[in-house]
Amino acid sequence: MELGEQLGIPYETKTEKALKAQLQEKEEHIKGLEYQLMVYKGIHKAT
Repeated sequence: MELGEQLGIPYETKTEKALKAQLQEKEEHIKGLEYQLMVYKGIHKAT
């Protein structure tokens, strides 16, 4: 990995790939929750 960094070759460990996938999943979940919150706020203003 260190040699790849010195040579400018992109390299990811299995752990890094798993963490990136987990981060992507969490970001999508947050977007969904933000959308729900927006809907609930809209409903609250209407009442």
